[in-house]
Amino acid sequence: METASDLQIQKRGFQHSNIMKVALLIFLVIQTLHLQAQTPTQKIYHQTFADPSNFTIMSEMENKQPEYIFVIDSTLSWPANIFWSGWTGDETLLEIMTQPGEVHESYDPDYLYRDPVIYRLFSAKERVALRKRAGAMESKKISLKGKNYSTVNSGKDIKRFYVMTSEPVFTTGGNYAFIFFETFDNDDQPYVSPDDGPPYDSGIFGLTTIIFKKQPDQSWKKIKLINHLL
Repeated sequence: METASDLQIQKRGFQHSNIMKVALLIFLVIQTLHLQAQTPTQKIYHQTFADPSNFTIMSEMENKQPEYIFVIDSTLSWPANIFWSGWTGDETLLEIMTQPGEVHESYDPDYLYRDPVIYRLFSAKERVALRKRAGAMESKKISLKGKNYSTVNSGKDIKRFYVMTSEPVFTTGGNYAFIFFETFDNDDQPYVSPDDGPPYDSGIFGLTTIIFKKQPDQSWKKIKLINHLL
């Protein structure tokens, strides 16, 4: 037979369990509202840097992929010709005369449309628009913070890997997003800030481009990742 003391203990246990359930529900609601309040750009940054599978390039050449990602707090300019390698129609006569012209797609390791599935997603008009949109983006300061990533103002004191990222660029209808980042490695190389010279003087390790597709619930799903080890 249960005593009054036993019943009291059970009651407290039920109360504690209910409190924990309510606390978990409140946490999930807050997290959901926070994600819904984020702008598309913030969502893409989070999707990119919170997912360890986006940084497998760091495990190449028998390296150990870090659990924490450091991101330089200034964005990169886009290599916009990966969207469209020919003329856009906006060039001046001087630009046409001084630039080398088209870059043959098959020689560009970062060219996005080698995959026929990706190729069919974007019309020629949209590719030109993406190039113009990405090419117009200038470097800006960013502040990012997540469980396994954060921005820093310098990679000088970071041991091994850190990244510099572009700002996300979106298609005209806003249904697809692209982001590009460079991975740097401080191992056994004298440090040179990326602002002091060409990236290849700065211990650059690899390049990564990711394509995301917007889902019906307004979340974003990665549909393509392109790594290029240097």
